Order: sequence, then structure tokens, then C-alpha cells
Amino acid sequence: MIRYSRNSAWVIFYWWGGIVRSLVRPSGVYLVYLIACYYMESRFDLVLGVERSSINTLGGFVMFLLVFRMNQCMLRHVHGNSLSASVFSDLEFMVQAFCTHMKGDGQLMLDFDSEPHRSMDPKQLRRYAELAIVAKIHCVRLTICLALAFVAHCWLLDAAAASHGEME
Repeated sequence: MIRYSRNSAWVIFYWWGGIVRSLVRPSGVYLVYLIACYYMESRFDLVLGVERSSINTLGGFVMFLLVFRMNQCMLRHVHGNSLSASVFSDLEFMVQAFCTHMKGDGQLMLDFDSEPHRSMDPKQLRRYAELAIVAKIHCVRLTICLALAFVAHCWLLDAAAASHGEME
């Protein structure tokens, strides 16, 4: 997961979730190569045919890769946020629909009779009402458990990605 604020000016230097981790090793190797070239030119009076246009082309290509990678990271971040919000929104809708439509007094949702429970025993009506309350409580409880399991799953995925898949 990407752990940075979109509004931060230092977003390019963040280690987790950015591309700095991907660029450190290749950039270091290239820096060593450039230092070796400079040393060879200054020490042995060699002239390596490095033109300014070659450096500009290489810099433009690296900048393109940098922008492409940041765009890809941000797109995955935004898509992940929208999917997470969708999961929790759907869970909330499921609880709301279940608790709204679950009635315990023997009344059916599509029954047009205003008082269908006249012929039922009051004890039976009370039992149905208590069972409906218990069902609503279980629905909310299980939905909260599902949401917490999803959050724990995301934390484990984040930990696995941060340690490159090596779990202790």
C-alpha cells in the first residue's frame, strides 16, 4: 500500500510506496559508472565521446519512466481506496437493509393488511420480535467481524509487501 499524503511536497522522496526504492540501486550503479568515467578521463587524459545530446536523451528517458511509475502508483492507490470504500459501503448497506426489513411481529413486508397479526398469540408475537432482535444483533456482529477480518487481511498484505514476502 502507498503510505503518503497527496498534498505533501516531499512525496517523491518517500521510501515506502514510491519509486525511490526501485531507483536507488540502478542510480547508484550509474553513479559509480560516471565517477569511473570521470576518473579515467582525468587520470589518463582519455576523451570519451560522450555528447550532451546523449545525456539529455538518457535524462529524458529516465524522467519519462519516473513520471510513468508515479502515475501507475497513484492510479493503483486511488483504485484501492475506491474498492475499500465500496466494500465498507456495501457492508453498511447490507446491515441497513437487513435491519430495516427484518420484522419480528409476524408482519410480512408485502402484506397489504394493516394488522395481519390480530389472529396470532401475543406470546408468539413477542417470540418473533425477540428472534428478530437476535437476528439483527447477529447480522451486525458478523458484519463487523467481516470488516475487521478485511482490515487485518489488508494489514497482512501490507506487511508481506513491505518485507518482500518474507514473513517471520
